[in-house]
Amino acid sequence: MLNNKYSYLLHISFLGFRYHGWQKQKDQKTIQHMLERTIKHILPSHTFKTIGCSRTDAMVSAEHFVCELLIDHELHCSHFLDELNQNLPADICALKVENKPKNINIIKSVKQKHYSYTFYFSTSPSPFHAPRVGLYRQNPSFEKMHEVACLFKGEHNFKSFCHRPDHKKSYLRSVDHSSLSKISDHQYQFEVIAKGFGHHQVRIMAGTMVDVMLKKISIDQVKKALSGEFDFKIGHIAPASGLTLKKVHF
Repeated sequence: MLNNKYSYLLHISFLGFRYHGWQKQKDQKTIQHMLERTIKHILPSHTFKTIGCSRTDAMVSAEHFVCELLIDHELHCSHFLDELNQNLPADICALKVENKPKNINIIKSVKQKHYSYTFYFSTSPSPFHAPRVGLYRQNPSFEKMHEVACLFKGEHNFKSFCHRPDHKKSYLRSVDHSSLSKISDHQYQFEVIAKGFGHHQVRIMAGTMVDVMLKKISIDQVKKALSGEFDFKIGHIAPASGLTLKKVHF
């Protein structure tokens, strides 16, 4: 029970490859568990809790993630930031600690989430790429994948792009930005920005791009899915390691 609680925003970055997502889970190593364990170590006599701006899947990374810290005493932000980074593991970094504005709700006030998905195509991929990319052992086709990426922008029905959708729920959503860029002969990056996403939505969008490239599904089927004509998951779920939360905008 927190009395006279103080509220702060913690901006963090993490490599998610060895974690089971953000949210605490029984018998699983998660980002929230590791963060709270570190805070308890440096502030052993105080009561606190953390609330994340969203969930992340296992192995998903974040260049910018925000959580709220509710604690029973006032913090010196710069000193607390230094203490955190001296004690956090090397794959988690605290970027900023600030007083939470009164008009911010850590979940409801999020205006946009910017995700990127990095594809790596190689018949003999280096294991050192594994923590940050989705590995595929095929020859890529930028043109086909780019065509699919462009289809996602705008308002569409994304029910077929969400894992185990609730059939009573509306999946009509607007994507503000969707693009594919070629980083190298082997590496492509998919960028997508929207207010929110459904369960595995970005990974299914990424998987759909690959499936069209491999001619497992057609462009016409993707268009029909976005119009709401289909009622089933259209593409495979791309590997979680390729997904990164780039930025959360309030």
